[in-house]
Formats: sequence, structure tokens, C-alpha cells
Amino acid sequence: EREVNWGNNEYDLAYGMFIHYLRSGDMRAFYIAQEMATHYMNVDIQHYASNKFYEGVAWRHAIGHTGDYYSESPFDGKGYPRASVDLGHWVVEGIIMKYYLTGDIRALETAELVVNRYNRETMRDVYDFSNGRVPGWHLTAAMAIYGATLDPYHLNAANLIVERVLERQAPDGEWPRVLVPGHCYCDTPCIGSAAFMIGVLLDALAMYNHEVPSPEVERAIVNGARSLVDKAWDESRQQFKYTSCKNSTSYSSGHREAAILYAAQLANDERLYTVGYKILVDAVGRSSGGGKGL
Repeated sequence: EREVNWGNNEYDLAYGMFIHYLRSGDMRAFYIAQEMATHYMNVDIQHYASNKFYEGVAWRHAIGHTGDYYSESPFDGKGYPRASVDLGHWVVEGIIMKYYLTGDIRALETAELVVNRYNRETMRDVYDFSNGRVPGWHLTAAMAIYGATLDPYHLNAANLIVERVLERQAPDGEWPRVLVPGHCYCDTPCIGSAAFMIGVLLDALAMYNHEVPSPEVERAIVNGARSLVDKAWDESRQQFKYTSCKNSTSYSSGHREAAILYAAQLANDERLYTVGYKILVDAVGRSSGGGKGL
């Protein structure tokens, strides 16, 4: 990841490979998924810590798994030398799928450890978030663990997340914020969003809607997808801009296709069908051997 970071299962390679195995029967995908899931749950997730704040965290991609081996990157400024427990980087579907397919109860226990840590640190006051992928990954994790346990505690957490997400959606369908460096370098930072983060959030809302059908959630998904296309889709390149910054020159694939196509189904929206298909074709054509892109 970024050439020198350990990826720490960002975007959940384990889950993707388990799904590919189930679709195809290709045992190579199963072995990749097993390796990634086992590594992720044993190495990249903190099971015990004297400071309980760190118990159950999934470490963000960094140099040397957890980071903090260097104060500055020894690789000409590349990568992330410092440790971080950014909530936008925690995924559990892959290890839950490991539990489903192998019966490894510890995989399920590890997933619950992570989700409980999510809830413990974010649900004690009014639930809020900084960017779309934070509630997106949290909601995905809550619904995944609810599917495995049917524990109403996890569904209640999901309900609280969705309630706040619907409150924060702007009338035009976007979830705007002040864009940070890396997403915007303008002297006066733009107000907007990173397209892939909105994709993560829309995917999570779709997952919730399958379990708890809601006209309000369906409207949020459709309006969010339309806003994403309006503000970030570049027809000439057949790609999305990385962010909605007015001066953004970065483009990317992935993390939007499923949500846009789901919104297209909900609204029978021909434009969303067309864009969803085009970005899917582009993403497949650009996929690489790296876990994150794959």
C-alpha cells in the first residue's frame, strides 16, 4: 500500500477472495482468503492492551504493520511511519466469512472484539462522524456481526448510525465536509467529499436496507448516488474524480459500482445503470496484483 506500507487488509481482501471462492470454487482464492483473514485477526488487530482504548483496534496501513517504528519515513517520505487507529480502516466481513466457512469461533470472537470497540468509543455520546467511510465501515461491521449473531445490540448500533447519517445528508444528496490535505490543496479548502468514501457509505446503507427495509434509507441511497455522479463522474475519462475539490486532478476506480447499480435498481434510473456499468468495466480493467486494488 503506497509502495512501502503494510496494507493491513484495507478494503477486505479476505472477504473478496472468500466471495470469489464461493462463486467459482477456485481453491486458490480460498487459500488467499484464509491467509489474509488469519493474518489480519492475529497480527493487525490489537487483542490486549494495558490502555483499553487500544483493545480491539484494527491498525491502519503503515510501515511495519502497526507503524511507530520510525518517527519519519525512511523511504524518501513514502508511506505512513506513525501508528493510527483511524475508524475508517476497520473491516470484519472477511473474518466473519472465515467463521462461516471454517467454523473458526475465534474469528467470530475477534470480529465482535472490533465491533464492540467501535461501539464503545463512538456511541457513548451523540453519534457523529468526520467523513463518509467512518459510518460506512462502522455500519457494515455492525450489520455483518448482526447477521452472524442476531444480537439486537448490534442492530441497535446500526439504527443509531443510520439515524445520524440521514440527518447529516445535505438536500442535494451529498455528505459534505471540509476537505483535508490529500483530498484538497486549495488555499481555502473546498467543501465536498471523497467519492470513494461516499461509495463505502452507500454500500453500508444498502446492506442495512436489506435487513431493515426503509423508504427513507432508499431515498438516501438514490440521492447519494445521483449526487456522486453529478459531482464526481467524468464522462470523458469514464472515471470518478478522487474528490469533489474543484481543482482535483486525481481519478480512481472502485468502491462505487455496487452502490450506484443498487441505487439504479431502486429508482430504475438509466443514467445510474450506465455509469455503474462503465465504472465497473474501468475498475476491472485497472485491477492490479495489490491487495487493496484487487
